[in-house]
Amino acid sequence: MPPFPVTFIVAYLFKVYKSSSSYASLVLTHVALKWFHSFGLSNGANPLDSFICHNLLEAARRDKPVSVKKAPISADIKSIIDKFTGPSANLEDIRVACICSLGFAAFFRYDKLSNL
Repeated sequence: MPPFPVTFIVAYLFKVYKSSSSYASLVLTHVALKWFHSFGLSNGANPLDSFICHNLLEAARRDKPVSVKKAPISADIKSIIDKFTGPSANLEDIRVACICSLGFAAFFRYDKLSNL
């Protein structure tokens, strides 16, 4: 039985990696094929020891999935101030609006704001 060409093996490993997108599945497939070829199917030289297979494994190990960045929180501080201030606002409502705007502008945490 003739040995499998290295290009077919690399193409198969690449297909396995792209279908599962997992480095672990690629390594598992590589090790299984390497073990299978160690039984003498390739007349002494194992095609999975080639530099192309090694480079494919290294590239898959370094490949990181692109994470989707979350949208920043939109601070709608103007609506908070508009809600608590107005013609019928009392002193407590104006104080809440002042604390919210001061905390937003100065990046204060609640424990700092509560001590003011």
